[in-house]
Amino acid sequence: MTVGAGKGDDGSEGCGVPPGANGPWWRGRFRETTMQRRDINATNAPAPAGAYSQAVHVTGGTRTLWISGQVGAAIDGTVPADAFAQAKLAWASLIAQLEAADMGIDNIVKLVTIVPDAADIPATRAARSEVLGDRKPASTLIVGGLAKPAWKVEIEAVAVA
Repeated sequence: MTVGAGKGDDGSEGCGVPPGANGPWWRGRFRETTMQRRDINATNAPAPAGAYSQAVHVTGGTRTLWISGQVGAAIDGTVPADAFAQAKLAWASLIAQLEAADMGIDNIVKLVTIVPDAADIPATRAARSEVLGDRKPASTLIVGGLAKPAWKVEIEAVAVA
């Protein structure tokens, strides 16, 4: 099916792609710009309770990557018993998704971390700190259940470039 507003090469409805156009419909419509990022912690609101920003303002970005929750499982499907090892694996998977989109840790603007057991928060924060260093994306921590009882952490992210 041709994407366009009118008839496509195959007679289907489309959205403005001229008949006979070569290549993907989006080629040449987007240009890369440099993302500008500003971490915000408003002075007339409470300070963050941890190593994160209350908000992240992004301008100039042309690509947004929404990364589904990454859990602490190895490529072969094995799941370590401890929260720190699982968090390291979840971060490795998240980084792999970023790299597949030609992005990196600096492009993360929002994180959501889900931990079923509050006792595992220090271990997951230690892994996060190893990966993020002094970077402070907007973040939410949820203490709640995950789909499989063996999972001790799930991390999802939004990245902009």
